[in-house]
Amino acid sequence: MAALTFGSQPESSLVRKCAAVKHGAAGTLRGKSILAFDIEDIHLDGPHPRSWHEALLRVVAKFSVRRGHEAVWTEVDVPILELAHQMLRWLSIDAPRSRKFVYQSMESDIPEWLWFRPLQGGWTVGCGSSPVAGGLGLDELTLATQLFLDDVRVHVASVVGVDADDVIRRPS
Repeated sequence: MAALTFGSQPESSLVRKCAAVKHGAAGTLRGKSILAFDIEDIHLDGPHPRSWHEALLRVVAKFSVRRGHEAVWTEVDVPILELAHQMLRWLSIDAPRSRKFVYQSMESDIPEWLWFRPLQGGWTVGCGSSPVAGGLGLDELTLATQLFLDDVRVHVASVVGVDADDVIRRPS
């Protein structure tokens, strides 16, 4: 497995263990199910994008929220570059990350299509009006988000030939 780095920091043993979980080695860490955001079946919804906006919306995939080996929520044809763009903005906040994350796609009428918010002493992930995974630590949620961004960067370029990093890092 290639080394993962976030910023200038090399991967920690927790990151290696969680990456191993994400890639099928196990579904728990220290007796706790690990949160993961998974993508599969990456494809273009329409012709190859010619603009930043088209890339945000045309690169789609099956997206799942998983606890351990169990998918607790799955949706198809999710514009993953748009989602990754918004997740990266949430991770980049300089203030303490007590601020909730809310994703609403330009392609959907569902408000708060995906969200993370602090609830009852931990963090909860939800889709629409339904919480799907709760009792999370901020570190676990941050790690799942970072691993999702890494997956998007690696797989989008190889599957559909779009520079995902350029698209998700561009200011809105």
